[in-house]
Amino acid sequence: MVRRAPAEDVVAELVGAFVDFELAGTGGSAFRVLFRDFLCQAAARTHDAHLRRAVPLAQACVDAWDSFLELLVPAWTPAFTELRDTYREREQWLLDGTEEALVRAARLGARLPELRADAAAGLDPMREQLSAALCSAVRRLVASERALFDELKEV
Repeated sequence: MVRRAPAEDVVAELVGAFVDFELAGTGGSAFRVLFRDFLCQAAARTHDAHLRRAVPLAQACVDAWDSFLELLVPAWTPAFTELRDTYREREQWLLDGTEEALVRAARLGARLPELRADAAAGLDPMREQLSAALCSAVRRLVASERALFDELKEV
């Protein structure tokens, strides 16, 4: 999709995944951090060798997810960087929840269509590189998750 779809569609899909994984908390590295911390505590309490070996594997999953998430809205161009940073700032204002914060979040949200269009306009020169990087990141993510699963199935 990254190589052939219209730039606006590519940016919409990447941003959608970024919001789902990084901001909406539907998985990704935030969940893996919690799970890694759980494994650390479980290994300390049980002295289980498999759990001890699982902890660095869980950290590898965190790292793989972080790398993948950074590629969804990469900081490779000023337009993509501003888009990513605006989403993150908007999320912080939404989480604050005060009336003033929600007004600020709404202002940032009003800018997002223009920022997405700017990012899409600069996508073409980086399509191949982004596609290759995403494929590599997904392979690393799957391999790290598989290694963790293989260790945990022995517990």
